[in-house]
Amino acid sequence: MRETHTALDIVQDAMFKLVDRYRFTTARTRLLSDTARLTDIAAELDYRDLPSFTRAFHRWSGLSPSEYRTFAQRNGQTTAAGISPAVKRRGKRAS
Repeated sequence: MRETHTALDIVQDAMFKLVDRYRFTTARTRLLSDTARLTDIAAELDYRDLPSFTRAFHRWSGLSPSEYRTFAQRNGQTTAAGISPAVKRRGKRAS
C-alpha cells in the first residue's frame, strides 16, 4: 500500500509542477501585452485573487508581475522567451 501512495504522490507532484509551469509561461506572455490587466491575467490563470497571483509570480521569478512588466518594457522584450525565469531584483538578467 505504501508503494501505491508514493507513486500517487509522484504523479500529483508532477501534475502540480506542470500546471505551475503553464501558469508561469502564460503569465509572462500575457504580461508583455500592454492591454492585459493584472486582475484579468490572475483570473485567466484561475487564481482566487490578485494577491495570490502576485505571490505565485514572485515565487517563480523573484519579481512582482508589475516589476516584471516594467523590466521587460525597459529592455525592449516582446516575447517571454527573452527573459530568464530567475530575473534578479536589481533588474539585471540572471547569469
